[in-house]
Amino acid sequence: MPSDQDGSASPGDACQLVGPLYGLPPLQEPLVPPQGDFRTGPSRAAISDRLQAVRNEAERLALSALWNATSPINRLPNEILTDIFMFFTKRDDGGFLPLWALHKPHDQLKLAPSARPFGWLPLTLVCRHWWAMARTTPTLWRTIDINEQRGQGSLLRLALQRSAGAPLDVTFYAVRRALAALPLLMPHVARIRKLVLPEAEKTELATLCSMLDHEMPTLNSLTIYGDRYLVPPSEATVDPTAVPAGHLLVALPPSRFPSLAYLNLSWIVLPTQCPFPPTLRTLTLMSCTYERATPLSEFLKSLEECRALEDLRLEGLPMNLSFDHIPSKAAIKLPNLKHLVVSEDRASRVAHFLGALTVPPDCSFSFSARHNQPDPLQFSSLLPRDFKSRFPVLASVQCVDIFITTIRVELSLGGGCYLKLESGPGYENIWPCLGGLSAVLDSSRLTWLSMRGDISIAEEDHWRSLFKGLPNIEHFHLGCFGTNMQRFFIALSPASDSTSSATSPEPVGKSLRHIAISGGEWNDSIMDALKTFLTSRMALAPLHTLRLEFRFKNEAEFLAKKTIFLAEVVPSHPRGVLEFEAPHGFRSGRTSVSVTLDLSQLANQDED
Repeated sequence: MPSDQDGSASPGDACQLVGPLYGLPPLQEPLVPPQGDFRTGPSRAAISDRLQAVRNEAERLALSALWNATSPINRLPNEILTDIFMFFTKRDDGGFLPLWALHKPHDQLKLAPSARPFGWLPLTLVCRHWWAMARTTPTLWRTIDINEQRGQGSLLRLALQRSAGAPLDVTFYAVRRALAALPLLMPHVARIRKLVLPEAEKTELATLCSMLDHEMPTLNSLTIYGDRYLVPPSEATVDPTAVPAGHLLVALPPSRFPSLAYLNLSWIVLPTQCPFPPTLRTLTLMSCTYERATPLSEFLKSLEECRALEDLRLEGLPMNLSFDHIPSKAAIKLPNLKHLVVSEDRASRVAHFLGALTVPPDCSFSFSARHNQPDPLQFSSLLPRDFKSRFPVLASVQCVDIFITTIRVELSLGGGCYLKLESGPGYENIWPCLGGLSAVLDSSRLTWLSMRGDISIAEEDHWRSLFKGLPNIEHFHLGCFGTNMQRFFIALSPASDSTSSATSPEPVGKSLRHIAISGGEWNDSIMDALKTFLTSRMALAPLHTLRLEFRFKNEAEFLAKKTIFLAEVVPSHPRGVLEFEAPHGFRSGRTSVSVTLDLSQLANQDED
C-alpha cells in the first residue's frame, strides 16, 4: 500500500481498504477522517479502538470463510458436482444463457430482472468453488444459441473457448447473427453435434449451408429451414419437372455425415440421386420438393435404405412426386419404425403412400388431410384398401376420443394413433364424416366414446348417423361449447326416430348406460328435450347414469330452472336418485352447475 514518508497511510488509501478475502465489499466507513482541522478529529485512543474492531471483524470474516469451506455442500467431489450441473442441463435448454433472459445495460451482459432461474447458471452463485467448477467443465458450455441480441459474438467466443473439445450443440435463431458467427464457427465444424439453421433467403441459405461441405463426423442432429417462398404450393406447380430458379440443392452424402441420426428439413429442394444417410433414426420433411419430378418408388427406395428409422414425419409429401402404381407385394418395409406421421392436402395422396408401405403392427401413426377436395370427406379416404392388415390397431379399438370444430375433426384411437380431416375452402360440414366410422373401425368393439369441441352445427341426423354406427357403445362423454345441445337428446329419443306411425326403426344408442355432458348453456329447449329423452329411455333400456353440467347466468336463474326441473323431469323416474345442486363457490362467480341423475338403483330393479 502506498504510504507517506513517515510510514502512515494516507486518508485516500484508507478509504479504499477492502476486506481480507476475495470478493468482499469495501469497508463502509473510512479509518481516517477527511482532511481538516486535526483538533476536531477523534483521539488516538479512539482510532486505536476502531482499528482493533476492524481487525477483529476481518478475522471473523476470514474464519467464517473457512467455516463455510468445510460445509458438506462445498466439499463435494468434482465428479458429483459435475453430475449436479448436468442434472440441471436439459437437451433443449437454449444454452448456458437463455436467449430471452438477457439484457445489455451499458454493454454488460446480465440476467434480465424478470428472468426465472435457468438451467445450471444459478448454481454458480453457491460459492466460488462451484463457479470455478462450472467455468472449467467443457460439457456445460457446448450448448450455444445465437439470437438477434447484440453481444452474441462474445458469447460464442466464450463458449467455444470454455467448451474445449466437447461436442457442440449450435442453434441459430436469426440469419443475420448466424452469418456473422459463421467465421468463428467454421474451424469447429468437426465437433458440431447438433446444428439448427434458421429460415433464410437463397443466397443466405447457400452461405450457411457451406458448413455442410465439410466432413462432420460428430453431427448427430441437423435441422434446416429453407426459404418457404421459393417452394411453390403443389396446386400452383404447372410444370412438375421445373424447380424455381435460385433453389439450393441440399445434399447430404452419407460418407460426410456418418453419425447423423436426426434430420429435419423444411422448404428444401432435395437432389434426386442423393439418398438419405442410412444412420437416420428420425426423419422429418415439411413442404420439401425434389429438383425434378420423381416417382414415388424412388422416394420409397431412399426411405427403405434407412433401416434404423424409428420416427418418420412427412408434413406434406414431396410436392413433385409422381404416384406410380406399386403392387402390394412390392411395398417397402421399415422394420424398426415406431411412429409414422403423414399429413397432406389431399387424402388420396396419403392413402397411395400408405399402400406402398409396410410397418410393424405396433407402430403408432397420425394420418391427416388438410384440404381433401376432390376426395370424399371420409376417414376411409385416408387409408389404403387393405388398411386392416397394414394397421391392425384399427380393428381392435375399444375407446375413441373425438375432437371436433366447424372445419376439423380428429380421432384419437389410443396408443398415439390419430386420424384427422379438415374441410376444404368451401367449408363443407365436417359432421357427416363421423357417420363413416364403421368403415375404418370395428364398430362392434367400441364401448366408450368421448367427444370435445363445437356442436353448434350438429344436426339431429348427424347424431343419429353417429350412434347408428356404434351398436355397442355404453359410455358417452361430451365436453362441448356452442348451442343446440337439445338436438342430441332429440336424436336419441326413440319417438323421434320414427318416420311414420306404421314404421318404427331400431332406436339409436340403445346400448348407452352412462352419459356425461359438460358445457353449453341451459335453456327451455334442453329442458323439453331432456324430459322426452328420459321418459322414452326408461321404457326402452336401463340408462344407469346421466350427469349434466350447464352454465347459468346467475344464481336466480339457477334456482328458477332447478324448481322447474324438479317439478317436470323428476316425476318421470321416481325411483331414480337425483342430484341437482350448485357447486361450492357458486356465489363467488362460478357459473356452472352439476346435475347428476343416478339411475343405477332403477336399472338393478328392472334387471331383477
